[in-house]
Amino acid sequence: MHPSPVDMLSSLIDLTAWYAAAHEKRKAMLQHIHDQACAAFDLPIRLSFTMPEGYELANGLSDPATGDIRINEALWQQCDPIEPLFFFVHELRHSMQSVHPEDFAAAYALNSRYVLQFDGTAYKFGDHGMQTVQLSGSADYFVELYLASPCERDANTFAYQVLKAAGAKGFIDTLYAIWTPKYTLFAEKDALTEYLKAVAEIDRLIAE
Repeated sequence: MHPSPVDMLSSLIDLTAWYAAAHEKRKAMLQHIHDQACAAFDLPIRLSFTMPEGYELANGLSDPATGDIRINEALWQQCDPIEPLFFFVHELRHSMQSVHPEDFAAAYALNSRYVLQFDGTAYKFGDHGMQTVQLSGSADYFVELYLASPCERDANTFAYQVLKAAGAKGFIDTLYAIWTPKYTLFAEKDALTEYLKAVAEIDRLIAE
């Protein structure tokens, strides 16, 4: 019986060594985990520690078209040591969603093609490349919709489960709570319906 993705990834993470490591050593450790994960999950992706223009304040990024991962090392000095690991595993999960949609439910595959941002910016990836539209609505609504979208919920939960299995304690629970939707503007049971309404609006705006 093969180990689960959570068990496989957590087995690669030595938190004692991570906490003791300096900046460059942590980069090397992430690269090693990345390489092992790529081999285990058949991911033809690359890892970078620089962010593209416009994403300088983002913790990380997974390219929906290629699955390539970017982790923002410039933010490491001002964050808890567990955060780079959390965001790395989060983005790795997004790569798994993008590269192997057949391993996920239909909603995740759809979310890999229709990507929402905190500010209502939305992207559709398809035969015409990447198409961008701006949705109308409140900032609070789009934050909640983004956090509650299928791929985000899955990636955040996956990262949390991996690090808890690796032995993480303390701030990891706070970090997971930060990235968990509060469902103040719609109920959890309605999250997928709200996301599908956004998908329909993206298609409508593109067709105009």
